[in-house]
Amino acid sequence: MSRHPLEGSWAKLEWAKSHVDTLRYGIAEVKPNLARIPLSRQYEPDEGAVVWRIDRLPDIRDCWGLLIGDALHNLRCALDHLWWQLARKHLGREPTEDEAKQIQFPIFSKRTQWGPDHPYLLHVDSILANKVEPRQPFHPSQRGDVNFLGELVNLSNTDKHRVIHPVLVTSRGIGIPLLDDVQFRDCAPMTRIIDGQSVKSVSFALGGPANLNDKVLWIPVSATGKHPDVKFDASVACSIAFGPGSLDVITILDGIGSEVAAILADFDPVL
Repeated sequence: MSRHPLEGSWAKLEWAKSHVDTLRYGIAEVKPNLARIPLSRQYEPDEGAVVWRIDRLPDIRDCWGLLIGDALHNLRCALDHLWWQLARKHLGREPTEDEAKQIQFPIFSKRTQWGPDHPYLLHVDSILANKVEPRQPFHPSQRGDVNFLGELVNLSNTDKHRVIHPVLVTSRGIGIPLLDDVQFRDCAPMTRIIDGQSVKSVSFALGGPANLNDKVLWIPVSATGKHPDVKFDASVACSIAFGPGSLDVITILDGIGSEVAAILADFDPVL
């Protein structure tokens, strides 16, 4: 029984998913839980505030960067293997060694790159090649949308040619009770006027890399006794990401995997 031409592509995709699942389980097991990174608090006279700082961070394992690199490699290979099979179909034979150097799944950031003379498009039927044109990163995205092919090429190139991806813990949210329900001990909250109303002040430093002892939350107070304190416990939610402002790594890798699977499914019937 002959093997399906895309058997290798599907196998590469499944192998990538296994790496992502290993990473997923590893992240879920870290302590403290990423949804509740504990904070310590104390009155800091120089700040004039009760300040919450990051008290503990999860153990970010060195192997996670390697798992990410392996997953990206296999996701990219799944698409390149697809393009090889489309070239074989179009040429009616195995590509020559010179032709092989020009056979790579196209992922273009500039519209001017897409055209029949581009080396990556020379050896594949133009009607079939045009099926992936709408997925290209050069198409304007809706606000907040992520082009996962663009993410794949950028992350894969960085992993291959520069460094293993840093795995960062980035702050993305915090929950605190209403200040009217909070007990202030040996201090009084500072207030500011907003729309004519006197409002108790709270400040946050969220959205960037998280490091031990980083200041996350502070409430300006006026000390009235020896031990100023604002009595409630807080924690900060974090994620493992590729950098500040990035989606978490699992969301990105799952998104790339879903995009690769959709492309393979589009071409599976024609091969």
